[in-house]
Amino acid sequence: MKVLVVALLGLVPSLTLAALCDDTYNLQSVSQTFYTGANPKSLTKGTAKVINPNLSNLDILSQSANYKFVSKFDGSCSKGATTIVFKTKGAGKSAFTDTTDKSYQIELFDSSTQVDKFKYDFWFGFYHPADALVAYLGRTNANATAFVNAYSLVTYVDSVQDDSTLIWHVSSGYVGPSGPADSASLYDRLLAATGLMNTTFTNKHKAYFTVQMLTFSYENKPAPVSVVSAKKTMTGFQANQTGNLVLIRAGEKGVNTSEPLSLYGMMGNKVAALHPTGYLYQWNGKTSAGADAPTGVYFVQAGNRILGKFFYSR
Repeated sequence: MKVLVVALLGLVPSLTLAALCDDTYNLQSVSQTFYTGANPKSLTKGTAKVINPNLSNLDILSQSANYKFVSKFDGSCSKGATTIVFKTKGAGKSAFTDTTDKSYQIELFDSSTQVDKFKYDFWFGFYHPADALVAYLGRTNANATAFVNAYSLVTYVDSVQDDSTLIWHVSSGYVGPSGPADSASLYDRLLAATGLMNTTFTNKHKAYFTVQMLTFSYENKPAPVSVVSAKKTMTGFQANQTGNLVLIRAGEKGVNTSEPLSLYGMMGNKVAALHPTGYLYQWNGKTSAGADAPTGVYFVQAGNRILGKFFYSR
């Protein structure tokens, strides 16, 4: 009996591998966390947010960025062409659409292989072309059912004061999205790509960074159905940017649409007063002093209540 047990246990890894690799994996959950601050070496971590699998409530960090995330893929026990479905959103677009790509190859590996500093019980390698490993997602817990990976995006505003003229020269940009990869330090590598990671900031050289980290979880079961309440969509807080103009729906019955709202920056500084136009409020992207507001996250407040937030891209 003991011999039989040992023999059966010896078959478990191969049986598990076969059961896991030859299957279809769907996106099950997404979590979003922002890191912000004036120094990339000491960013402040924000509150995590759960994102719908259809990405309908994902915060768009930069309207200039092209977003592309894996939402469904067919596993493989040996490297071979397979089908991947991506959720994509082009620059300036407002919604994600599904696109299918059959030019990747995927192979599942067991724990005998280590990727970077990570040791997984199983992990999928994504190859494009066939001999180039471009992405991977792994399962670190043998008792878990999900394979996880991460994406990241950085926006920044860099300001340098000229010593002779005292004029501030301001530039902004974004890096990413980059991924998928499993490294928790992915956002560090993206910050380094801005060229400002090792900069010593002074009163004449200032910057502000916003890092968006997204963690995706996949399982070999049907994708969950995202249920969106039509009532909430009609009455909830909304902010839409067109050019430098932002149109805002307050979304609360208790808000008097004839009274101004307050707009605050990430540091708690009041940026401007928002004035209604019919049942909407509008902001022209300028501070109360008439200066151009920088790219970043802004909060809309009525009295002492925060109605919502939005990302503004200049």
